[in-house]
Amino acid sequence: MNKQLEKIYDWVLPLILKLNRRVTIKKEVGKVVVISLHKLGDAVFTIPALNSILKYHNNKKINLVCFRETIEIFKLALNNIEYVILDRDDFYFGERIGGFHARKLIKDMNAERIYDITGCIQSASLLYNCHANEIIGLNEIRYKPLYDVFSLISNGPHMSDIYLNAVRPVIKIESDDSFKAGTSIPQKSGYILIHPFAGWSAKEWGIEKYLGLARKLSNPVEVRFIIPSGYLPENNLKIIEKEFKIVESKNIPDLIENIKNCSLLIGNDSGPVHIANLMKKQVFTIYGPTNPSYHQPKSGLSGYIVKEIVCSPKVNEKLCFTDGGRKGCPSFECMKQLSVDEVFLAVTKFINKINKEE
Repeated sequence: MNKQLEKIYDWVLPLILKLNRRVTIKKEVGKVVVISLHKLGDAVFTIPALNSILKYHNNKKINLVCFRETIEIFKLALNNIEYVILDRDDFYFGERIGGFHARKLIKDMNAERIYDITGCIQSASLLYNCHANEIIGLNEIRYKPLYDVFSLISNGPHMSDIYLNAVRPVIKIESDDSFKAGTSIPQKSGYILIHPFAGWSAKEWGIEKYLGLARKLSNPVEVRFIIPSGYLPENNLKIIEKEFKIVESKNIPDLIENIKNCSLLIGNDSGPVHIANLMKKQVFTIYGPTNPSYHQPKSGLSGYIVKEIVCSPKVNEKLCFTDGGRKGCPSFECMKQLSVDEVFLAVTKFINKINKEE
């Protein structure tokens, strides 16, 4: 969207939303709906906010609207909740605008209260002309008229705080509120599991470097790779299989099952790292264009390494100036300059720390 169109959009949209009036109809008493449409890692970061909502509405029916692939993640940490599934193809225009099925689903739920802890055009498109008595949530300023209690998306000390900010105006958040998964349990037995991919390529350290790290770690510990099905060509898989066992995960249950028996998961800043942490596993994360202080696990034993260079995210920035490498990073130096030896030394120190905790 060019700047001129964006100005028109920012002027017209609030006017349309202000003219919109929600129609009040008979509600199912006590019904609360939460909209959490996130990718894997961010789904984990919403759990403190979701737990706060569940605790506050402990005598009410809670419906969580989420993507199909995140249900198994939420099941690891949440109880007494009903899942309402949306798929990616329920949204149009680059998965931005909810289609008829998605909007009707929200409208027909007739909730007394809706919490939107998604905060983007996806969730905003579902709220237009819905029948809820009250809508609470966070989003960009242009969508403010949709909400009765509105919070502007803003940075916090951690990604989880962004979603907690959506509920803070109506729910008191305890200062020690955190992930309910608990503290990691040191575990010597089991294999080291490496997940070398991430949500986008700029966050990936590189398969060749992970192979080098695996070689250094594999004596005397067993090292395995877990690769999402279809991510690597057959010839690349065969190269890895000459030295290490590979598990191809077809879905999130596959991923969770393989994490269960590992002693440590090593990966980039990605969903599998946060899922493993949620499962009380030790994790070690390799960061590049994302800021560890915003994205590192909040509980349990976890370690990380980052190569800080001139363009790395500053203290109050979640991502580097290229939007975490998604907007044309010229050379990906933060990952290129991070050597196998540096990561091996950091991982070894972390493993020694784990052993001392036992």
